[in-house]
Amino acid sequence: MRRNLFAWFSLPGLATGVSRTRFPTTRSGGFPMGENDVGRRIREVRAWRGLSLRATAELTGITHGYLAQLERGEKPVKNRQLLEALARTLRVSPR
Repeated sequence: MRRNLFAWFSLPGLATGVSRTRFPTTRSGGFPMGENDVGRRIREVRAWRGLSLRATAELTGITHGYLAQLERGEKPVKNRQLLEALARTLRVSPR
């Protein structure tokens, strides 16, 4: 169940660096994502959107230190509400 919570964090049109022919996809056409990849994707999407770490953290309602730890994979995203808040801030789907 926990894996499903962190399975997706995608932005259409943003390169993932993996081939669709080599890896399984889901019904939505995305790639499975492990919990360790969530922070990396948050950082990629934040940079793509042109948002600073501090601005993203403030808009999400968390500290910039905690967001930095999430991005480095040092802390897990603890609940769905935080994942959804990050998705709203970054204007992406949390799936």
